[in-house]
Amino acid sequence: VCNGRQECGDESDEKECKVPVIELKLQGGMKPHQGRVEVKAYGEWGVICDDKFGLSDAEVICRQLGYSLGALKTFSGSAFGSGNGKFLLDDLTCTGNESSIAECQFPGWGQHDCHAEEVTALLISFISIYCSLYCRVHCTEVDSGLMQNTQKDV
Repeated sequence: VCNGRQECGDESDEKECKVPVIELKLQGGMKPHQGRVEVKAYGEWGVICDDKFGLSDAEVICRQLGYSLGALKTFSGSAFGSGNGKFLLDDLTCTGNESSIAECQFPGWGQHDCHAEEVTALLISFISIYCSLYCRVHCTEVDSGLMQNTQKDV
């Protein structure tokens, strides 16, 4: 049965399975570029445990969501709520170069040792660059709603 779970103990039930279609979304944040990471695989929505979750994992999620600038920060401890509490991924280990989290390493869909307070979340990086006629570059970065301006000589 191709459901992402090794129910036979020897992985024989998952050997001939295709990589599932994965959907991702951020939920619970005050802005669209922040929130709890929710994942849909094999037709069901769930969350990702924060065990071993880092920026490399977040980079893959950002890329899969269509945000090319990547992740600015990750959050642990269910910072944006625990969602439906159904953990689909635990111990996610990505190099950062994958195009989908389905290509990353993890024990198996739905296999976890997590609790409601261990849902991962992230903040996606948004940077806008403006160039003036005098060849000065002004960068504006939005980080959690705070504006920071810097200038660099070109």
